[in-house]
Amino acid sequence: MHTVTYVLVPGVDPAALEAALIDAEWSWWKNGKISKWTKRADGSCSFVLSPVWPFVPSKVGIDMEPRTTTEQPTPWGARIPITTCAVQFSGDFEGPGRYEILGLEGGSALRSVWAGVARLGIKKLMPLSMILNMHLGAEAGTLAFPLPKGTGFPGLVKRLIS
Repeated sequence: MHTVTYVLVPGVDPAALEAALIDAEWSWWKNGKISKWTKRADGSCSFVLSPVWPFVPSKVGIDMEPRTTTEQPTPWGARIPITTCAVQFSGDFEGPGRYEILGLEGGSALRSVWAGVARLGIKKLMPLSMILNMHLGAEAGTLAFPLPKGTGFPGLVKRLIS
């Protein structure tokens, strides 16, 4: 699976977005469950996300490496800071990814990238289009009935803007 979810967070400093995504347990992920949260001294963390608990019995292990910050050029010639956390996913989905926090004029943005993540177990038997729709829908909070709406990154945005 190769996906990118882009979340614009106007008016929010990138440091606040970093703190909520990297430094604290994801209590903002509505209708999900976080277990085995571990924050390590080097700035890395790991936990298990059940993104639509208890409706869908999926578990996504997330092991985030320490963050790095660089400046990247834009197509229009500016340079923006990007903080990246490399991620290794495990559980029902296994493979590499990353979270990128972009410092933008007037706010920030998050990119959630799955960069070649494999489906395991029963998920491997399900149609890829169904899995992709559920994954992207869970991150965007737009899952179809009967699954709950509001999961994923909308909770993060609400936490940061409120």
